[in-house]
Amino acid sequence: GEVTPTAPGFLSPVPHTATALDINWDSNTPGNGFTGVDYYLARWKGGFTFDPGTYRFTVGSDDGVRVFFDGASKVNQWIPRKYTEDSFEVTFPVRINIFIQVDYMERAGAARVNFGWTKL
Repeated sequence: GEVTPTAPGFLSPVPHTATALDINWDSNTPGNGFTGVDYYLARWKGGFTFDPGTYRFTVGSDDGVRVFFDGASKVNQWIPRKYTEDSFEVTFPVRINIFIQVDYMERAGAARVNFGWTKL
């Protein structure tokens, strides 16, 4: 099944440092009534306005994760794996609105995903 859990909302523009996702289901179900403890997908998406500057974005997952900015792939680790973090930097020359999508895949065992940024 597919899960769309809630995540924190942000006023515009977003804070210069923020954790947009921080979910650790460990070995439990997301609790949506139809998903078990393993073998499911989750997706978070939304538009975010960033002030000009360079930001480091970090995503962590156990198992797979993909991150897209306006449809362009920024992280593609769609594989079973222990908790691992990936990061990338983006420079915005002007205030900009970016549509961000984070896809998560839980295969088996522990389930954890987080995503955030900090302005450098």
